Amino acid sequence: MNREEFDLMKKEFGDFIYRYEWFLKNGFLADLKYNTYFYDYLKEVAQIHAETQLIANCLSIPAIKVKDEIEKYKKEIEVQIKREEDKHEYAKLIIGNYDKETDERKKEMEKVFHDFALNYHPIVTINRNAEMKDIFQTLRKLYNENNLDAFKLLLEESKKGFEAPFIEEKDFNDVQRAYMQMKNNLAQTMNNLVRKYPYAKTDVFKDNDEMRIKAEEGELIAARSKELKANKDAREKYKEVFNKEFSLD
Repeated sequence: MNREEFDLMKKEFGDFIYRYEWFLKNGFLADLKYNTYFYDYLKEVAQIHAETQLIANCLSIPAIKVKDEIEKYKKEIEVQIKREEDKHEYAKLIIGNYDKETDERKKEMEKVFHDFALNYHPIVTINRNAEMKDIFQTLRKLYNENNLDAFKLLLEESKKGFEAPFIEEKDFNDVQRAYMQMKNNLAQTMNNLVRKYPYAKTDVFKDNDEMRIKAEEGELIAARSKELKANKDAREKYKEVFNKEFSLD
C-alpha cells in the first residue's frame, strides 16, 4: 500500500466515523424530542413502575423493615423526579434551539463536523493524547446539540492537540487492520442500537406526521394502563399480606 492508497483508505474510514457520529446524534435528538412531546406520560409511567417495584420489595422483606424501605424509596424518588425535571428542561432548550436553526446552519454544522471527522477525530487520526479526551467529549456534545459557533471556537482553540501523528509506510497495513476491526465493531454497535430506544424512535417525528405521533401516544397510553394494572395487583397483594392499604405515609 502506497501513501496515496493509504490516504484514500483513511478518508473512507473518516467518512464511516462521521456516519457513526451522525447516527449517535440522531438518537440523542430523538430522545430529547420524545421527552418534549411525551414527558407527562414518561414521568407518570416511570413513577408508577417505581412504586410497584417498591411494593414488591416490601413484600419480599420482613414486616419490621418495611417502614425503612419506604423511607429509602421516598428519598430516591425525590432525586429521580428532580433528574427527570432537569432532563425535560434541557430537552426543551436543545430541541427549541434546534428547531429554530435554519437548514443552512444545520448543513454547515454537518459539513464542519464531517471535516473534523476526516482530519481530527481521535479514532481516525489514532491520536493517543489523553489530555484531549475531555475536549473531544465536549466537541461531540456541542455537535449533538448543534451548537455550531461554540464547536468552531473550541475546535480552533484545540485542533493542534488533535493533529495526527505521522504514520510511516511500514505501518500502513497495521493501521488498515485497526481501521477494519474498529469499523466492524462500530457497525455491529449500530446494528444492535438501531432496534432500541431512542434509535428506534427516530422516525416518530419524521415530517411532523400527526398520525405517526398519535400512534406513538397510543402505545404510551397502553403502557400506562399496563403499569396501572400491575400497580393495582401489587397493592391488592400488599393488603392481603399486611391487612392494610399500601401508603407512603
